[in-house]
Amino acid sequence: MPSSVPNIVASGSYVNQTSALGTTALYTPTAAGLFRVSVFWEWTGGSGINPTVSWTSSRVGANSTNAGQIQASDTFMTVFTIQSAANQDISLSVAIFSTPTWSLYYTIEQLQ
Repeated sequence: MPSSVPNIVASGSYVNQTSALGTTALYTPTAAGLFRVSVFWEWTGGSGINPTVSWTSSRVGANSTNAGQIQASDTFMTVFTIQSAANQDISLSVAIFSTPTWSLYYTIEQLQ
């Protein structure tokens, strides 16, 4: 029976990065489920970053959410709920423009 309190299954950070981040697995569920992904981004310099979180749903296949090119020095928070398939990575990639310094902090919670 699912818990009524979300369970944190993964969290981490990439701090003071100056290069792009290729597709990187943040968490691989062992069973299909509903997850909340929270990501806080911050960056300075350069002309922006283009972050993407991707996952595979047991119902519709490959999915991703992209914040678009975020420009200028700023911070950005995104929170979304996904349905992920078993044994499929919840992943992150970050494209950069004109060498910004960026950091991100993420938490993945299993809702059911």
